[in-house]
Amino acid sequence: MKTRPYLNFSTAQLDSLVRTHWTDRGMLDRVHAELRFHASPEAAALRVEIDDRLSALADGDKPRAPRRPRDEEAADTLQIARMAAEIRARDARLREQTALIEHLRDRLRVETGAAALYRSVGLHEHCPDFVLEAARKAHLKANHPDLRPESGKSEAEERFKQLQKTFENIARIRAEARRD
Repeated sequence: MKTRPYLNFSTAQLDSLVRTHWTDRGMLDRVHAELRFHASPEAAALRVEIDDRLSALADGDKPRAPRRPRDEEAADTLQIARMAAEIRARDARLREQTALIEHLRDRLRVETGAAALYRSVGLHEHCPDFVLEAARKAHLKANHPDLRPESGKSEAEERFKQLQKTFENIARIRAEARRD
């Protein structure tokens, strides 16, 4: 079982180690093996550089100092990786804000609907329960179909059913508000 001698090293520390031991094949092999566990663009660029150096050492080239400024492709890769991470972060924030907006829109729709229900029976949204109950009894008594003459009974029945449904909806909305 092979151990990883550079397990706790960062990519920058491994880069420094490579610069220090540029001619040591064994060291370069071990650092290259460790870089397989690093997912950053810098680690990928360093792996390519070590591959080049190991090939040069295998061909018998004289040791020379590592070339480093980064080529444009490696810099572009790094910039693309940073931009992709920023885009993912912004996308996540956008999804959170969109969900919040939808939640607030839903609440506004419910509250607007509730306000219309209260207005239809002549009450305010924040009236106490005993006022709501008294208004319910008064409206239902005043619009009861049995108290109407036969000629207007069907209209009275419609109005009575509408008032019952309105007060049921108000009770449901208040129960939901209490749960929240």
